[in-house]
Amino acid sequence: MLIALDTNILGNALGYCEPLIQDQTINFLKKIPTPSIIIPAQTLLELGFFLKRKYQKNPTEVGLALTKWKQIYQVANSTANALQDTIQIITRHQIQIFDAFILSVASENNCTILLSQDMQDGFKWSNTTIVNPYSDTPNPLFAVFLSTLKN
Repeated sequence: MLIALDTNILGNALGYCEPLIQDQTINFLKKIPTPSIIIPAQTLLELGFFLKRKYQKNPTEVGLALTKWKQIYQVANSTANALQDTIQIITRHQIQIFDAFILSVASENNCTILLSQDMQDGFKWSNTTIVNPYSDTPNPLFAVFLSTLKN
């Protein structure tokens, strides 16, 4: 099973959240085998924007953070097909364009799950389901996946 990560998951792992959320994020990322995780390129671009704009990180700090994620996980490129799917998602489902683009890239790369704290938990596009890993009611798909992994 392949899992894509949204921007907020990366930010949470870096500590741009409450300490409990950071701990949860690090714990579930450690459980998931590295080859099972994909980061859409758009996610890294948004993270860079977030670090610069909200936390006033300088370009070197932003570059180091993005490079760190790029070295750990596979980065999925954006394609014209993903853009076409994005157009379909935003017109049919009223989802924010950048979220739709991340979802499209995740789907194009055969990710079963897209982990996101702020997208619509349980929404499914093609083969990809959005899962909020911090939800009070765990998504069954993600819970079963985690239960199959060694601690």
